[in-house]
Amino acid sequence: MLPYFQVEDRSMEPSITPGDFVMIQRRAPIRKGDVVVVMAGGMLMIKRVAGIGEGAYWVEGDNREESCDSRRFGWVSSESVLGRARVFHRPNWLTSGIL
Repeated sequence: MLPYFQVEDRSMEPSITPGDFVMIQRRAPIRKGDVVVVMAGGMLMIKRVAGIGEGAYWVEGDNREESCDSRRFGWVSSESVLGRARVFHRPNWLTSGIL
């Protein structure tokens, strides 16, 4: 699995938007409020840690209306959290029509 991917959905808007790139920091400590990459339901998801339990995380999208998150699938095991997300926003020139 590649340590980075491109965001496709709107679940983390307005902080992270489709087209942004995310690098997975696998060894970074995870705290409440961090944005993480999660494997849930066979899909990679990017979510914010809203709660921490024993060996598990409660994760939610910033865009509550568009997000499939712990409110739907419950706590996520620490093994399902691939790491903390480092976001690289898509440059404006990619969407400006210059190219």
